Amino acid sequence: MIKLFRNIRKTLLTEGKTANYFKYAIGEIVLVMIGILLALQINNWNESRKDRAFEVKMLHEVRNELIKDTMYFKMIKKRAESALEGGMYMMQIYTETETNSDSISKYGKMMQIGFQYIYHKGAYEAIKSTGIDKISNDSVRMLLTDFYDFGLPRAQNFIEDDDSKKMSRMEQLRLLADIQFIKMPNGQTIPDITPKKSFIGNSALMDYIMTRTGYNSNAIGRLESLLRSSEHLLKVLDRELKIENNLDGLPKTIWTN
Repeated sequence: MIKLFRNIRKTLLTEGKTANYFKYAIGEIVLVMIGILLALQINNWNESRKDRAFEVKMLHEVRNELIKDTMYFKMIKKRAESALEGGMYMMQIYTETETNSDSISKYGKMMQIGFQYIYHKGAYEAIKSTGIDKISNDSVRMLLTDFYDFGLPRAQNFIEDDDSKKMSRMEQLRLLADIQFIKMPNGQTIPDITPKKSFIGNSALMDYIMTRTGYNSNAIGRLESLLRSSEHLLKVLDRELKIENNLDGLPKTIWTN
């Protein structure tokens, strides 16, 4: 092709057709420029296609992790609700002159139900490491940043701020029960635990019950807020990824309660 163009230019010059030569030269330059622009456009299109493929892949990974976290938050919220219920009953028992040791044992155990606040953020951190601007949708990008950089860490600060955990498990148990250690014939020592029959006047116990109850009540509120945010983010991701079945076959009850 280059040889052909060279021969055409040579012929025009040889025949003295200077004007036609310049017209041809300009046309040749225009063709070259068009070729360069087309090459750049194709390259940009390929890069955009690669960026979009990466974006979709990472958003799918974020979505999968978010589904797991949303279900986990629902589970620990139920645990916190059970612990709160136990604490409320223990506060009621505290005011009674006669108490049932079985009730103390039951609700004391409920009150001390614990949970660990954890979540996944590997996919989001991977997006951040390559540049959060890889997320082309402004709304999705802002929601991700707000949820992972603000919402989750802030909730963690409140949920894990449990003053009652400053007491050892043995100290907590001694508030609820009388403990004696019995030495067995084989030399082994085992604890004999008898729930306290009356809590009247035990201010340390009441402080502990109120602290645990307040902590669980606060944790429930924070988890409810997190669930609203995570479920909203899931719906936005579903729209962005054009996913019709929200949980890929998992029960849709994740969106309720």
